[in-house]
Amino acid sequence: MVRDVVKKGQKAPASTPASSRSSGTSEGAASPLSPRAFEKPSPGIPIRVIKKAEPKSAPEPLFRQREIVAAKSSHSGSYTGFFWFFGALAAVAAAFFLLNVFGYVDVVITPKTQKVEVSLPIRASAAGGRDVGLEIIRAEERMMVTEPITQTRTLEQKATGQVVIYNAYSRAPQVLVQGTRLEAPGGRIYRTGQAVTVPGAKMEGTKIIPQGVEVSVSADKPGKEYNLGLSDFTIPGFKGTPQYQKFYARSKTEMKGGIAGTFTAVTEEDVDRAIYKAKTPLADALKKKIESDLPAGVFLPQNSSRITYTASRVEPPLLSEAREAAVEVLAVFEGLGLNQKDLEETIASSYLSLSPDEPVAISNLSELMFEKVHEDFTSKVANFRVTGAAHFVWQFDEAALKDDLIASEDRALVFEKYPAVERAEVRFKPAWWRIFPKDPDRVKIRRITAEG
Repeated sequence: MVRDVVKKGQKAPASTPASSRSSGTSEGAASPLSPRAFEKPSPGIPIRVIKKAEPKSAPEPLFRQREIVAAKSSHSGSYTGFFWFFGALAAVAAAFFLLNVFGYVDVVITPKTQKVEVSLPIRASAAGGRDVGLEIIRAEERMMVTEPITQTRTLEQKATGQVVIYNAYSRAPQVLVQGTRLEAPGGRIYRTGQAVTVPGAKMEGTKIIPQGVEVSVSADKPGKEYNLGLSDFTIPGFKGTPQYQKFYARSKTEMKGGIAGTFTAVTEEDVDRAIYKAKTPLADALKKKIESDLPAGVFLPQNSSRITYTASRVEPPLLSEAREAAVEVLAVFEGLGLNQKDLEETIASSYLSLSPDEPVAISNLSELMFEKVHEDFTSKVANFRVTGAAHFVWQFDEAALKDDLIASEDRALVFEKYPAVERAEVRFKPAWWRIFPKDPDRVKIRRITAEG
């Protein structure tokens, strides 16, 4: 309020009434608040009562608000410094945490190596009494090839199929010679491919149970008119005898393949062309499949495998009249897989002086020559002669080395316990970080050869 801003001991100035100004009162006239202003007036002079003006309430002074704001501002600097300090502390803690979690060490190992010229016979077998274990690696791929048929051919072929000849006549067996005629409905004749004995019928009380024998038959003449679905047959040789009604044949398969004339038909030559077209893509597919699916620890020498190609399906069948043939080509891969550990140990023990607990590998095994002396895929045996410059590399247990490095304060002493390590270097990532991780997954072992 107005009284708050007045200094102590200072009187508030009085308001000058407007009437005084309007009545023309001089500067020397008495103040309306002086005693003279209340003297009794002279007779005949009108009296005007002048009231003291009430002071108006003044607005809250602005300078007090400024003081309050200034007081707040004086503390904000200390709060800002406080937040900066703890923010920096949190950033350092977060960085330490991230480095401790994601930082790692790269342990670069140069193992002991030695190159030796070798020339050694190797006996491999899936059974005992051998130098190296052996297993047959097998894989297969299929491919459909459509082969156009453009050349006309003059062909004659008889329809063939299978039938069962039954004996419902007596319990005595009946011999039928090769070429026995069978007659289908319509009079078409087919002949048996070999001599057969039809077993005697069985008797169950007074009931006869026919017994039969299966035999291959072929049409009496070539031609597609002899191609026949499932059917029953009579035996013309028994005509005029009681056996005629009691001996009969029934189709086991359809009669197919009958053809005669000059036309385009599927032949073996067409199938062979389809197989030839499929060889290269099938061989490439098998190579990729073997590379990806070869079992761990198995080494497959060059020139120790074979691929066979066959037509697993031909549509339409051979000698059928057609403009094109769909041939499914089956490629089967078979390889002589050698046990890699046995192979490396056999070669190393023949040329190096090693202790029992001193494992050695051959880093360039695929560069050595494996001359195949003998092979038998059925018996699963093979003999080779291995020649070339073998690069032997001493081995060590990576998991054990990681555990020892984590547990030890003096890591130089750790490497001395591993004779397979010729040189070692520990690289921290990032480079200025010097806390060795306790997690084995953050200890990266990298092997390099002496050549780099």
